[in-house]
This record gives sequence, structure tokens and C-alpha cells, in this order.
Amino acid sequence: MLYYSPSVKQCLDRKGKPWRATVYYVDATTNQKKQKTKMLKGASGKRDAQRMARIWLDELNAKAEQKANADKGKTVSEVIQEYEENRLSIGRIEKSSYKKDLTITKNYITPYLGDYFFSSVDRNDIEEWLTELFNRGLSSTTIRNAYAQLKKVYTYYYEREEIEKNPFKGIDAPKSGSGKKTHLTKEQMNAFISAVGSEFDSPKNAMFCGCYLACYGGLRRGEICGLRWRNINFENATITIDSAVGYGEGGGYTKPPKNNSSNRTFPMMPQLFEALKERYDYLQPKGNWFVIGDKEKFMSLQAFTNSFQKLADDYNLKDIYGKRITPHGLRHNFATVGIRSGMDIASLSLMLGHASRAMTLDTYGDANPDALKTASEKLALTFDDESNIAVSDETAKKLYKLEKKHRNQKETE
Repeated sequence: MLYYSPSVKQCLDRKGKPWRATVYYVDATTNQKKQKTKMLKGASGKRDAQRMARIWLDELNAKAEQKANADKGKTVSEVIQEYEENRLSIGRIEKSSYKKDLTITKNYITPYLGDYFFSSVDRNDIEEWLTELFNRGLSSTTIRNAYAQLKKVYTYYYEREEIEKNPFKGIDAPKSGSGKKTHLTKEQMNAFISAVGSEFDSPKNAMFCGCYLACYGGLRRGEICGLRWRNINFENATITIDSAVGYGEGGGYTKPPKNNSSNRTFPMMPQLFEALKERYDYLQPKGNWFVIGDKEKFMSLQAFTNSFQKLADDYNLKDIYGKRITPHGLRHNFATVGIRSGMDIASLSLMLGHASRAMTLDTYGDANPDALKTASEKLALTFDDESNIAVSDETAKKLYKLEKKHRNQKETE
């Protein structure tokens, strides 16, 4: 990028009548002529202002050339690595997020664009890259995550004026998928609980309580491993989530929960209360001991996942879509059961630790026309306490489509 045609003008309408310099350049992305201005403090007259403007012009072009030369030899992979390391060093992200972002880069960006010069990538390169990801048969969520990862890096350096163009300009984000979330039938739930009892015998076993925390508490895997006994209040029958276990380059570590909303306190279901109470009475733990760890040592995320996967494989535990049950799948099931039961969204959102009620609805509402059917039936009964009206499945589906259409219209307004 080259700056040119410096000019100066005295601002007669401002105090002290200062001089202002203007230079021009061509935007590499839009190919349009643009200008940049600067107030020339201390200019004693037009000739002095012109001298200062020429000095400023030389500085701008020297800086632009320096940036161009500095970026010329850096590849996409190298720039992303620097970007993520910087965010980690200044505390913008946790070690677990750092590792996750670099994993996305390694799997879905580096094989295609990793060796490209960062400043040379253009819109065609981005479009071809996205096409390759689609051709691999990857899920829409995976592609959107890769798109978001690379876009944020380019946007960061473009806004800092360290690259002349943002190749993502004019490229829409890949469409999201259907958004369906897994859940279990009543029979599948019974099979899971039976398997937990058979494999782990009693709540004295750490994995028994870990499975119950996922099933009857809807906790994330990191929250389960990071839960301490001081977070369990048997008198009030509540659980408080104020920490979690993450995984970074150096292994597992404790950290704050996923977001501010993830810090929460909510009541325990009786099944979970009884299981935790039995393990507590057996261990007689101190407050800083981990619920499913070894005293003050937490169970690693991988150890928890491996034990859970072995349980699901050994007992052939499947979800509604015929896929193996996972810990996060039980969290989805917890939310699904909550919506189907007619539970109010505010309470469910709090228990799940979602950032907003809208997130709970957007994530799980679409998956369950039954929820709208339940709400419709309750509304009908409210208008007529003695009414025996029941909404048919066909009517419920129509209402669900109308409600979804209305929600989509609201989002685009």
C-alpha cells in the first residue's frame, strides 16, 4: 500500500487555526481511493505545514513497507500460532481454549492454507478452502468453527492495519446445521442407570457419582471433575459450580467455569442427593477434596472420558439416534427432559449455566416440538380450567413451525 498526494489546509473554524494534512491511498480490498488525515501541531504557516506533511508521508510509507516485508515470509500457520500465544500470554484465553484453537488449526486449516504466505491469501483461497472442508463430509459445526478461527485472526491484523486486505470480506459464514441434540428414551435412560449400578456397584465409587452428576445434574465434564465437597450443601440440597478442570499443553489444571453464567447454585434432584450423600458418608472428606477425585487430586478429564466410554461400549448404551452415549450427551438429555417436562426456561438456563435464556431456547427448543405441545395444552387449560382439550401432534407441529418462523423473523429485524 502506497500513500501519495499530500496536501495541507488550515482549519479556520477551530481554535488556534491549526493546519491539517491529508494523504491518499487505494484500499486493496475494495480498490477504492481513500484518505488519511492528521493534525499538524506546531505548524507556523503553510510552508511549514507542507514540510511536516511530507515527513508524515515518508513515515507512513516506510511503516507500510516495513509491515509488508515483515509479513512476507510468515505463513498462515505461523501467524495463527503467534496470535494464539499472544492471547494466552495476556490472559485473553485459558490454556484449554488455546489448545482447542490450535487443534482446529492443525486439523482443518494447516493442511490446506498453512504454508500460504499470510498476507497473500485472497478471497478465492478462502472459498476453495471451505469447499475442500465441505467435500470432506465434515459437519457444519466443524466447518463453522474452522471458519471462525481463521476469520478472527485475519480480522485482528486487518483492523490493526498490519495487512492491506481481509480475504474474508464478502464471504458469508457457512450455514449452521439442523441443531438437533441427542437425548434418550425412557428405556435408554433406565438402561444407563442400570449399567452404572452394575459396573460401579454403589456411590462409594467415584465414577458412579460422576455419571449421576452428568445424568441428574447436567454438568459439563470439566465441572464434574472440578467439583469439590465444599460445593455440596446437603442442608439446603444444593450444588454450587465455581470451578472446573481444563486441559492445556501441560496437562490438566483447575480454572474458573466456562463463563460468568456458569458460576451457579441450583437444587439437587433426589437421585443425585442420595448418591452424593452416600459417598460423603463413606469418605468423610474435607471441604477441599474433589468429589470424584483422590482427596485433593482431581480425576483427569481423559480418565473420566475413558471410564465412561468403556461403560457405554461394554453395555452397548445408545442414544435416540443410535450413537454411543457420551457425558455431554447426558447434558443434552438433561436439558431435553427439562423442556419436555414444561420446566420454565429461566430455571433450566440457570441449572445448565447458559449465558442467556435465549441460548437455552436456541439450542434445545428446535429439537422438541413436544415442548410447544406441552405449553399449548397448558395454555388451553388455563383458559378453561375444566377443559379436556388436548393438542394433537399435527397441530403441535404447525404451532411449532409458526413459533420458529416468528423467532427467525425477530432475529433478522
